[in-house]
Amino acid sequence: MLNIRALNLVAALLLGGAATLCAQAEPRPDSPDLRPCSELSSLKVPLAPEHVDRATGRLVSQDRLPMRLDIGRYANLRRAVEGYWRTGVLLTAVNRDRLVAAGYDDDVAIFFLVSAVASWFHMGLDGAIYVVFIGLICLSLLLGLSGVFALTRSRLERVLGLVVLIAVVAIAYRLGGDIYVIPALVPVALVPWAIYFVARGTDREFLVYAAGTGLFLGFSRFLRIDSMMPTLAFVGLLIAVGSRRRRQPRLLALGVMAIALLIPALFFSRLMHERDAYLQARVGGYHAALGHHVIWHNIYIGMGFLSNPYVPGYCDQAGIDVVEAAMPGAAYLSPAYESVLKSKVFELLKLHPRFVLFSLFSKIGVAVLMLLIAANLGLLAALRTPKPWGMEMAFWCAIILSAIPGILAVPVPKYMTGLLAFAIMYSAYSIGFARGTLGWDLSEQPKQSILLPEEQKEPRELTAA
Repeated sequence: MLNIRALNLVAALLLGGAATLCAQAEPRPDSPDLRPCSELSSLKVPLAPEHVDRATGRLVSQDRLPMRLDIGRYANLRRAVEGYWRTGVLLTAVNRDRLVAAGYDDDVAIFFLVSAVASWFHMGLDGAIYVVFIGLICLSLLLGLSGVFALTRSRLERVLGLVVLIAVVAIAYRLGGDIYVIPALVPVALVPWAIYFVARGTDREFLVYAAGTGLFLGFSRFLRIDSMMPTLAFVGLLIAVGSRRRRQPRLLALGVMAIALLIPALFFSRLMHERDAYLQARVGGYHAALGHHVIWHNIYIGMGFLSNPYVPGYCDQAGIDVVEAAMPGAAYLSPAYESVLKSKVFELLKLHPRFVLFSLFSKIGVAVLMLLIAANLGLLAALRTPKPWGMEMAFWCAIILSAIPGILAVPVPKYMTGLLAFAIMYSAYSIGFARGTLGWDLSEQPKQSILLPEEQKEPRELTAA
C-alpha cells in the first residue's frame, strides 16, 4: 500500500509539472503599451522604455541582444559604463542625468567587469559584454576540460567529456543566457577537478585547488548569488567525507578554501564602500545600496507561478502593488518593503495553506521532471553500480541546492541552469563510473602527503644468501 501511494505521489508531481510547463508555454497576446505580468496572469503591466524598439515600435527580442542579456540588465549596463566614463569610479551609473549606484549588491561583478573592459580597452558596450561572457565561458571550459583529461585515459572518453561540458554550457546559454549561465559555468569549471582530487594528486596540489576554488566561488557569488552554494557544498562534502586523504590536509584545505572565499567579498565590499562615499558626497539624499539579496519579494511573486486569485502573476509589479497598498511610500526592495511581503507570505500560508502547498508541489514536480530529463540514463547507471556514499551525497546536495531558487521563485529553465548542469554531469559521471572508464579507482590512496612526516618503513628481514 505504501509503495502504491508513493508511486501515485510521484506520478502526480510529474504530471503536474508537465502540465504546468505546457501551460506556461502558451502564448498570450500583448497590447502595444501593456504586457502580461506572466504567462498565466491577467495583470497587465506597462512596458519600460528599454523594452520597445524606438524605430519599429515593437518589443526588443532578447535573442538580438549580446549574450541574450535581459533587456533591463542591458540598459543598466549601458548606464554603468556611462557612469564610469563620467566619474572614473567603478559601480556608478547615470540614470536620467543623475548619478546612482550600478546594479544590486548581489550581481555587481558583471557591472564591474563590463565597465572596466569597456573603459580600459576603449570598447563599446556590446563588445565589452561579449569579451566578458565569452572569457568566462572559455575559462570555465578550459578548467573543466583539463580536469576531464586528468580523470580519463582514452581519447574517446576525453572527447565525450568535452562534448558533455560543451553541451552543459550550450543548454545553459540557450535556456537562460545572461548571467543565468553562471550557475552552470561554476560546476563545469570545478567539479571535474574536485572528483580528481578525491584520490589523486599531492597534498600541495590539493591545497592549490582549494585556494583556487575558494577564489572562483567567491567571485561567482557576485556574478549570480545562487551560483556559489551548490558547488561549494559539492566540493566541501567531497573534501570532508568523500576524500581518502589524511585528516590534516583535508582540514587545512577546508580552511584555505574558506579564507579564499572571503577575498572577493572584501574586494567588492571596498569597491562599494568607495562608490557609496563618492555618491554621498556629490548626490543629495543618496543612501547606500542594500547589503543583502531580496528573498521575500521573489517568494511572494513566485506564488503567482500558477493562476490564482491571491497573487496576480510572477512579476515585480505584483509585489510593488501589494506593498504600496499596505505601506504607501515604501522604497522598492528596501527592508520595509521586504517586511511587508514577508508578512503577506505568512498570511497566505495561514489563510490558504492548500494553495501554498499545491503551488510548492507543482514547482517541485517541474524540478523533478527537469532532473529526470537531464540525468536520464545516469540514474539507471547509479542504481546498477552504486558510487561511494560520499560522492552520492555531494552530487545530490548540489542538485537539491541548485533546485531551491527555482522552487522558491518559479522553476523556469533560466533559474534552473545549475540543476541541469549538475544533473547532466551526474549522469555522465555515473555512466563512466559504471563502465569503469574513469582511469582510476576510488579505493586507491592519494600520494604521500608533503605536510606529514613519512611513515616509518618497516626494516626488511635479512635472509641468508
